Amino acid sequence: MEWLVLEGKQNGFEQCAALRQAVFVEEQHFQQEFDAMDDRCLHFLIRNDGIPAATARAWEKEPGHWIVGRVAVSRSLRGRHLGQQLMNQVISELKQRGAKMVELSAQCQAEGFYQKLGFIRTGQQHMDEHCPHVMMIKTLP
Repeated sequence: MEWLVLEGKQNGFEQCAALRQAVFVEEQHFQQEFDAMDDRCLHFLIRNDGIPAATARAWEKEPGHWIVGRVAVSRSLRGRHLGQQLMNQVISELKQRGAKMVELSAQCQAEGFYQKLGFIRTGQQHMDEHCPHVMMIKTLP
């Protein structure tokens, strides 16, 4: 497995975008997957034999407070704990960059996954396009 951290839309972003397109647009039918935030985010990518396996993005909302989103694992590689590996790497990288808190909007179906990683639900269910989500945070030591 190869691990990459990309600043904005630098070389390699197209692989993150392709994986997000496959998971969120084609598989889950989201329509508003890409936005201007991609220009200023850190993009995380795990490649398996050069093929995009998992991705996420993050940006600093305010000093020490980071937002993580667009967490996706290739359909063919699910069940191999890549999501957990990805999130652990993301959190480790953000801690190195001074993160004290990480926030995300989780699909309700993934709430248990994030709870196992130490995230706590902080709000009521809300809709993102057609899919129910909940806000979650993790305070970092």
